[in-house]
Amino acid sequence: MLPEIEENGGRYYADGEQIDPLVLLKEKGVNAVRIRIWVDPYDENGNPYGGGTVDGQRAVDLAKR
Repeated sequence: MLPEIEENGGRYYADGEQIDPLVLLKEKGVNAVRIRIWVDPYDENGNPYGGGTVDGQRAVDLAKR
């Protein structure tokens, strides 16, 4: 859901400073995350359902990040 949250204005802060949440997790010792890929995250008109629309390309982009 992270890309969708950020696209809708969601921001993450640590000690009053805006931070990439993946950087924050790494700084706190997290060394693995789960990236779920939805088989069919879009309706028949190509609109996302919302709530974690991650297709194959978004998963790759998030993994590279």
